[in-house]
Amino acid sequence: MNPEPKSYGLTRGYFTNAVDYNLYRQDDNGNNFCLEPGISRLYAECLLREYESMHHKQIYWINPSNHN
Repeated sequence: MNPEPKSYGLTRGYFTNAVDYNLYRQDDNGNNFCLEPGISRLYAECLLREYESMHHKQIYWINPSNHN
């Protein structure tokens, strides 16, 4: 299990009222998971960089909440 990323005290929607992005992860088997739904773009980018810094093999990305 992955440890939680350090969010440096930031919370959902901290940087803006627009909470319309989701952070996703793809595991080693090709399964996709939404890690953080409905967060601001900037917060999503902070979390993405934190997860990527853990040097796991998973792939992380951000999509708008309304992305199909």
